[in-house]
Amino acid sequence: RFAGINIVFFGGEPTLFLHECEEFYKSVLAFSGSINVISSIVTNAFKIGEDFKLFCERCNVTNIQITIDPGEKYHNAFRKTSQNEGSYLNIIENTRKMIEWNLPITIRTNINNDNVDGLYDLSEELLRMSKKNTIYWSIAPILSTTEANQVMLKVENVGKVINDILQIVDNGNVQMVLWNCFCDFYGNSLLVLSPDGKIYNCVNFCKHGITKVDIKAESEMEEKCKKCFWSPLCGGGCKYQNYLHNNSFKVAYCMRPVFEAIVMPIVKNKIMKRLAFSEGYLKVFELEV
Repeated sequence: RFAGINIVFFGGEPTLFLHECEEFYKSVLAFSGSINVISSIVTNAFKIGEDFKLFCERCNVTNIQITIDPGEKYHNAFRKTSQNEGSYLNIIENTRKMIEWNLPITIRTNINNDNVDGLYDLSEELLRMSKKNTIYWSIAPILSTTEANQVMLKVENVGKVINDILQIVDNGNVQMVLWNCFCDFYGNSLLVLSPDGKIYNCVNFCKHGITKVDIKAESEMEEKCKKCFWSPLCGGGCKYQNYLHNNSFKVAYCMRPVFEAIVMPIVKNKIMKRLAFSEGYLKVFELEV
C-alpha cells in the first residue's frame, strides 16, 4: 500500500520534453485514486521559461534538482552548448529566475580531486543568489557508470575544502544537505521505467538488463560492512558500483573515503549549529572511524 507516489523526471534533459512529462503525470494521476501524486525533476536548467513554471504548477513539482559543476571554469569545460559555448552563466541566470518564482530547488554539485577547488567560486555565487530565499546545496562524488579505474577522493584535500565552504556559507541562506548516498536498490519503492518498456530498481542496471530479481540472492551486506561506522548511511555500498569494480554485487566497492571527505564535515557542522552538546558528545565525531 502506497502512502504516495513521487514521479522523478530525469534523462537526458526532461525540460526538452515537458509535454510528454506532463502527459505521463496525468496518466499516473488518473489511476492513483486517493493516493497523493507529486513529482520531481532533475535538470541542467539550461532551458527554463514560463512553460517550465506552469509545468511545475500543473504537475505538483516538489523538488527541482539543478546540476551545476563547481565554478564557471570547470562547468564550462564539460557542459557546452551546441555552439561549443559554456553554459554556466545561462544556468546561473535561470537558477535566479526559479528562485524568484519561489520554486523548490536543490543544487547538486558533483566533485572529484581535480575540480573540488571550484567550490569556492560556486559557494560565493550561491550566497549572492540566496539573499531572499534559502538554497539547498548537496555535494556528491563523481562516480563513473562505465569505468572501473576511477580515483577515489583524497580525504585530506577534499575535506579541507568542504570545511572551508561550510565556513563561507555559514551565515547565509545556503543550507548544506547530504546527497542521497543510500543505494536505492535496498528499497522496494523505487521503480525505473526504461525506454525498453521494462521496470528496474536501478537506473544504471537498465543498460545491462539486470533486474532486482537477478541479484536478490547476492544482496546481503558483507560482515566488514556491518561493522563499519558508515554502514547506516552506506548500507553496503552501491550495487552497481560493486558490479562495475568487482564484477560482484556482494563484494563492496568501499566508499568510506567519500563519507570521510564530504559527509563528516557536514555532519559535524550541523551538530555544532543545531544541538547543545557536551564535550564528550562531540568526541564521538573525533574518533578515527
